Amino acid sequence: MRLLFVIFLFASALTWGAIDKNKVFVVANSANEKSVKLAKDYCKFRDIPEANIVLLNIPQNNGVVSRKFFSDNIEKPLFAELLRKGGVSAMDLKVLDSMGRPELLLNAINLDFLVLCKGIPWGVSDLPQEKWRTVSVSNASASVDSEISARFLSSKRYDGFLKNPAFKKIDSLWRSFGLIRVARLDGASFDDVYKMIENIAFVENNGLRGRAYLDKSKRAKLGDDWLDMASDILQKQGFDVSVDERTSVMGWGQRMDYPAFYFGWYSTVPCGYFTMPDFSAKGMIGWHIYSFSALNMNLKNSWTSTLISKGATSTDGNVFEPYLGLTRNIAVFVKLVFEHKLLPAEASFASLQVLSWQNIYIGDPLYNPLKKSLDEQLKNLSNDDFSQYSVIRKANLIEREFGSDKARVYLASFVGKIPDNAIKWKLYELSKNNAEKIIYAQSVAEDISVNYLGLAFEACTFLEKNGKWDIVFDIYEKIFHKYISNEKLLRFVALKAQVASRHCSKELSPLIKIVLEKIEEEKLKAQQERLKKQQTKK
Repeated sequence: MRLLFVIFLFASALTWGAIDKNKVFVVANSANEKSVKLAKDYCKFRDIPEANIVLLNIPQNNGVVSRKFFSDNIEKPLFAELLRKGGVSAMDLKVLDSMGRPELLLNAINLDFLVLCKGIPWGVSDLPQEKWRTVSVSNASASVDSEISARFLSSKRYDGFLKNPAFKKIDSLWRSFGLIRVARLDGASFDDVYKMIENIAFVENNGLRGRAYLDKSKRAKLGDDWLDMASDILQKQGFDVSVDERTSVMGWGQRMDYPAFYFGWYSTVPCGYFTMPDFSAKGMIGWHIYSFSALNMNLKNSWTSTLISKGATSTDGNVFEPYLGLTRNIAVFVKLVFEHKLLPAEASFASLQVLSWQNIYIGDPLYNPLKKSLDEQLKNLSNDDFSQYSVIRKANLIEREFGSDKARVYLASFVGKIPDNAIKWKLYELSKNNAEKIIYAQSVAEDISVNYLGLAFEACTFLEKNGKWDIVFDIYEKIFHKYISNEKLLRFVALKAQVASRHCSKELSPLIKIVLEKIEEEKLKAQQERLKKQQTKK
């Protein structure tokens, strides 16, 4: 596996932070060789004692198991092993509690984190599959991870949820509450999980670099408020931030170059650039707020699995319908990471208001994305596409303290020396000279590679406003033929090219005309169906 190479290449990515690697316990499915191998490889990567691996024999399952299966095949053997290995100290009273479990008198939680490897089920429900999407606060369906976390809460029950006494806590009180912090190494494939670990090592060695994207919905004020608060915190850290205020999700026309953070909602399936095969979100932290985002972690087109496959290093998922207010609080998460310096896994646990519910966290508990500071990033500036975002972050801090002129001088000193598409666009944003803006926009619009495609569209929008229709028409034609296999993108580009064609009198290519004809046919059909429904009502 590629991870063995990563272990040696990124030796400096070993343990950092408040979590003791010797107190991390790793759980794998002994009935799945790949699950066991992942556990061993992860322990090598983080120098975790292999004795900390707990093997559970879980025959083939679909990821969601019954309450009895969870009790007999996961909970009971897991805690028996944790007691034996010293991860948990408790007295077995040799009787069963009210829920049919061994009555354990807890003495101490000795482990810092429990890591569940791919192969361990993620959901617990006695409902038939067709009712997994049942919405109820008294629902007994939950995530495996959250049930494990709440094992020793005195008020433990199966229906509904329990308050997380460690919510917003930045100290070790979680341990005194008898809580177990759980993270998961999971994804649609084992290759995706290994890729996530590689990306973790990449960020720890090179720094967290990129932009932040906050995609508001207006679906509920609470969710949008979280995004606004997260935006404020990230901007104070110098990150370049895009906030989409529209009700629809970010689309083709918005930039999505090299996200370091993405938090957004509300779409039932991944969309936009996250659906493009070559789009990279390497090292990204964040998630999409959606019920059932992790209903099936084996599906490549679920939100949680998609973000992992695109490069996410720290993300969230909901195995059923948790309700917005009972999901992970994005604002608290970001605040704990940046203002209190918690590791993402620590922050993820402290940003959950409830346990014994339906949430999971995917990531390495030892992951420290802030290990390499901005100053260290700039001191040893690499020549990759990510480095320009370190420069922009520094420029944003300079602008705040000394003004835009100083920031422009700083940015300009890097043009042509490293990949600079985003730097040029930042110079465009800071420029007060329209002719200069046009030069920057034209340069940026020429790069239509997948990660810069949204930025190219934004540049074209500015060029359109300045009457540069010949230029944007040619760019739209290039985009159309470069991404000919992406039907949704083609429709968007064809409509843009049609408008440009009318302004510059250039002839549309035959393929674009075919797409436009199809769009018109669909519009006409939709109109006819609406008229038919109206006539039926009359």
